[in-house]
Amino acid sequence: MVIILQVHCTCTSMSVLYPVFQYFVVVGIIFVLEIVAGILAFVYRFDIEVVMQDELTRGLQTKYNTPEQHGLTETWDHIQAAVSMGSVRLYCT
Repeated sequence: MVIILQVHCTCTSMSVLYPVFQYFVVVGIIFVLEIVAGILAFVYRFDIEVVMQDELTRGLQTKYNTPEQHGLTETWDHIQAAVSMGSVRLYCT
């Protein structure tokens, strides 16, 4: 009887630990992927900067102030107002 209880207890504790093990494996994989993404972003940071500038410039030239992109226009107007207010505050202080 004692052997059966011990086997049952061992199996139960193993079945509880397996999902915990799976969780930590998944979290570990995600952590490694984040590290790899950070390293790649650091290595290609200048290329990313050029692409982002080109895409933002092209997007503003083609989509800014068009009727179907009203949200984009409002967002950029808000960003420009916030930046200009920040520069005015820095200039005046």
